Amino acid sequence: MDKVALVKAMESLKDALDDGDVETIEGAVADAVKLGLPQDVKDDVQEIRTLVDEYDFFTAADIAERVAQLPKTQKPDKTHKRMDDLSEKRVLVVDDTKANVDVLVETLRGSCKIGVALSGENALKAVERNKPDLILLDVLMPGIDGYEVCRRLKANPETAGIPVVFVTALEEAASRETGFKVGGADFLNKPFEAAEVKACVAKHLGSSG
Repeated sequence: MDKVALVKAMESLKDALDDGDVETIEGAVADAVKLGLPQDVKDDVQEIRTLVDEYDFFTAADIAERVAQLPKTQKPDKTHKRMDDLSEKRVLVVDDTKANVDVLVETLRGSCKIGVALSGENALKAVERNKPDLILLDVLMPGIDGYEVCRRLKANPETAGIPVVFVTALEEAASRETGFKVGGADFLNKPFEAAEVKACVAKHLGSSG
């Protein structure tokens, strides 16, 4: 294993985590694997886990799983054409349930840049570090829930203009009324329909300037 090159690859991974783009992160992990990071060596995988634990975008288990799934000699293909003119737009997905995050990430992959936060607290930190163009925000989360996250974002002039789409399984009219009162722009229902998610995201990214 080329330790020097691997260290550089790990530094690139850290930069990718700061950027928060899913495809960039996966590409950096693929580079580390290509340079000699064995998929079955615990210590090297633990090094990735340690890095990821310092950031808000993915859980350690999530990155470890992605490392195991990525090929050793091939980076993800980024040459395909992306939908419309939204490829440089950034969407922050906020949900404390990994399965929901995975569905939204896979649905939107290739059409825009994607960041992920797994709690309300981490969502606010992620927005502060790298302001997104749109936020898909779970309502029911431990700690700071989606409504409170939205309130805080709308109270800050720097983030008040970011459209927030609540994602929820709640059907009551009162929950939607609360969402709109705190500044939400729209709702997406769980379980997700891919076509509905894409249409909603395109609509709000298109209007976000």
